[in-house]
Amino acid sequence: MSLCIDGKLLLKRIEHLSRIGRTPEGGVTRPGFSIKESQARTLVEKWMAEAGLETSVDPALNLIGTCWGKERGAPVVVTGSHLDSVPNGGRLDGVLGVLGALEAVRSLILSKIEIRRSIRVVAFAAEEPNIYGFSTVGSRAISSSLPEGALERKDPKGLTLCELLSRRGGRPEEISRARFDPSQVAAFVELHIEQGPFLDIQKIPIGIVSTLCGIKRLLITVKGRPDHAGTMPMNLRKDALAAGAQLILAIEMICKSKGEGMVGTVGKMTLAPNQVNVVPGRAELELDLRTHDDELFDRIYAEILEACDAVSNERSLEISLTARTGEPPVSLPEDLSRVIVNVCQDFHLSYLKMPSWAGHDATQMAKITKTAVIFVPSRQGLSHCPQEWTDGKDIKTGVRVLSETLLRLANWDE
Repeated sequence: MSLCIDGKLLLKRIEHLSRIGRTPEGGVTRPGFSIKESQARTLVEKWMAEAGLETSVDPALNLIGTCWGKERGAPVVVTGSHLDSVPNGGRLDGVLGVLGALEAVRSLILSKIEIRRSIRVVAFAAEEPNIYGFSTVGSRAISSSLPEGALERKDPKGLTLCELLSRRGGRPEEISRARFDPSQVAAFVELHIEQGPFLDIQKIPIGIVSTLCGIKRLLITVKGRPDHAGTMPMNLRKDALAAGAQLILAIEMICKSKGEGMVGTVGKMTLAPNQVNVVPGRAELELDLRTHDDELFDRIYAEILEACDAVSNERSLEISLTARTGEPPVSLPEDLSRVIVNVCQDFHLSYLKMPSWAGHDATQMAKITKTAVIFVPSRQGLSHCPQEWTDGKDIKTGVRVLSETLLRLANWDE
């Protein structure tokens, strides 16, 4: 029996949700643990209930909708993604994985096909990087892998994550109750836009992810000296920004030297005193490194540290390098990928087995259960920007593959 995916309803809901946090440029700004994320969660909870799912919000503010199977005690199949966004991001990143999963399960309910295992649709809280220095907060709570002291971390205004969670209706004192028992989870599947160009270039409708990249984030702090921009001669300055710029170019060359094995980005810089007529006395550079080869991280770190020492000596200022967060690469299990391959073959769809260079909640879920990620094409590979776009036909195809995959996993005998 072919499951009926309502593509028009799905696209309508994606558009509706994109109005929450819409920017003048047509993007979406919906930070994790913001009022906008709370509004999005409330709307999606309403849609879950209308579809017939039993809903709840856990202490970490993860929204969970359950479609009960015949055997309520059997390990469940989990699917979903996130509702928060980067500043002025796209309308599909994360959202497709939540609303696509909801539509997939809704189609199963309408078909009245009996399933053995229950299916949970999860809208994970705060997947994107945040002011507390780490990402995937909700899925980390579910997989019991929050950084040590995470709830006590403070934002620049002194507000702790514990306090912010409480303000938004979370229950930080019960955060351990968000944990999923690994023995009670059969599998996790995340549907996501590729966020890269490869499926679009090759006109392939489905990507099946083989590995999730490792991600390490470093903080480079440059301590120079703030001087008057007019009176201090150029050869006597200790310009923290100039040193930072030199380091950014050095990091670019280091990463390029690794070919296609490594990417590195300084995506955020903070200056002090950040005044037009004052030589910058301090610069903080936040560096994002990604690879599928865990051994590369150690080599890259050593080379970046060497570059920091060289610039520090050349300019007679202080530079420190601090590791903030880190996740190793994750290889996804072949038996779960094979289920998706079989679905694609049965639907006569071409597919590409490929690595993911983006971080996902799947990275955290892979710590507690078998995990798979399904990609659909992103036009020109654009993502984290208002121009992010996936054709409606490709969206419907991805949800159709997800729905059939969930059906097979719900009746799966491992």
